[in-house]
Amino acid sequence: MSKKKDVPRREFPRTAALVCVGLIVAGLLTVGCVAAPPQEVVTVIETVIVEKEVGGETITVVETVEVEKIVEITAVPQPSGERVPIVFLSQETDPLSVAIFRKAIQDFEVANPDIRVELQFAGPDQIVETMVAALSAGASALDVFQPNPAVGFLLGAEGQLLPLNDMVEEMGGDDYFLGGENFLRLGDDIYGVPFGGGIAMVWYRQDLFEEAGIPIPETLEEFEAAARHFTREFNPDSPTEYGVTLPLGHHGATWLFGAPFLYGFGGEIFDEDLNVVFDSPETVAAVEWYTNMAQYTSDAAVGYAWGDLIDTFLTEQSAMTFYMGRPLGRAYLNAPHLVGNIGVFPYPTENIKATFSDPSYYAINANSEHPEEAQRWVEYLLSPEVSAEVFCTIPTHITPINQDQLDWWNQDVTGCDMLDENKEIKEAFGEYSLDAYNPIVNAGGIYKATQEGADRAAFTGSPNPLYSAPDYPFAAAVQKVVVDGMSPADAVKEVALEAARVVEEQKKEMGWGE
Repeated sequence: MSKKKDVPRREFPRTAALVCVGLIVAGLLTVGCVAAPPQEVVTVIETVIVEKEVGGETITVVETVEVEKIVEITAVPQPSGERVPIVFLSQETDPLSVAIFRKAIQDFEVANPDIRVELQFAGPDQIVETMVAALSAGASALDVFQPNPAVGFLLGAEGQLLPLNDMVEEMGGDDYFLGGENFLRLGDDIYGVPFGGGIAMVWYRQDLFEEAGIPIPETLEEFEAAARHFTREFNPDSPTEYGVTLPLGHHGATWLFGAPFLYGFGGEIFDEDLNVVFDSPETVAAVEWYTNMAQYTSDAAVGYAWGDLIDTFLTEQSAMTFYMGRPLGRAYLNAPHLVGNIGVFPYPTENIKATFSDPSYYAINANSEHPEEAQRWVEYLLSPEVSAEVFCTIPTHITPINQDQLDWWNQDVTGCDMLDENKEIKEAFGEYSLDAYNPIVNAGGIYKATQEGADRAAFTGSPNPLYSAPDYPFAAAVQKVVVDGMSPADAVKEVALEAARVVEEQKKEMGWGE
């Protein structure tokens, strides 16, 4: 996570930049805060290992530190005449991603001198609030943004997103977008176009596994055995404190990275008709297995969020963690000694092989005052060259979603050093993407597969704009077991009842079934 601050010009005091930062973080950013200056200070929040004296004993803990870096920004040529402002909100806040988007803006504005792109950032935990605040503020507050799928569907259902059917057709339609199964599509309208796929995998210390003679786990039993081996409580000779970084909080990270285990047992939240089917023997079995694994992770995991899964792994506290591709880029940035010593493998499964698919989208405000210019900017972001550069800032975190991206990805030499130097990781993501399951554009796919006795998710084609309504039921059930001491069966039943109530309220608000 990073926080962006403007470096003031001579005529502006530094406090003005700090106020702007406060607005960014609070989700109240205004257009006036995003004029690109010649320089900016990027405060990167990094993790470090430190030793502390606690109760007369020396313990090793992980703390965060802020490191300020001054980044030079090449001035964008200022064409004569008035330019159309396009406000672009991104949640890709890694320093490399920030630099690529700024470069893309500079190149785009040179080729399109009638448009000025104003860049804003919000992290994944703030993006929803920032989008809602900006859309509520009026048309000029936001034009192009990156909604997560659930929020994108809700905004589309409420008529706040511009249909992008014509743009998609001009680019090659469903064939170009690899079947078109990942669009945010309601009825005949496409409200979100994916610019990259994303799948959850297990990251592991390849060097430690090889030294211990432990093969890549393929079953749940093998996975638990590996976690136990690398947990010092059970193996005093373990090189890591914990076998696995297992998120246990009532948080989106627990849901996204715990979902493949739920799917593996055959559990699901919705069926294809958007009925809550969470209370099932399969879900109870998944929650019981998952919470039993809590003994191989830190007690602090009840409060873990996104960054903790990467930080604990790269600071060598755990031998395994879960994420999409971001740990690879973070290793290069914060733990270069681990490059070449980490790898990935698919989630071990019980019945159904599926991993959570989390594509990244571009969407356009339906009330934008400049929809044509906004669409030109989105088309430019989806161009092969820009896509490749974005991919390279967080390699394997986003995976191909259209034909140009796939052609580039499949080259032996992509020109992206982090991909080319880690071919096994790239290939693993490519192969495992075939088992990706997007429960937002394909509601009930796991539930249908369970009913049919299949070992892969079924494609229902049923969109799910209610996806975010139950508020992470798997994570809620996990926390009720780990924190409140409930049995898995009771926790699942209680969460399912609450989820069904919330979903019915959401349906009424949207006018469904009337």
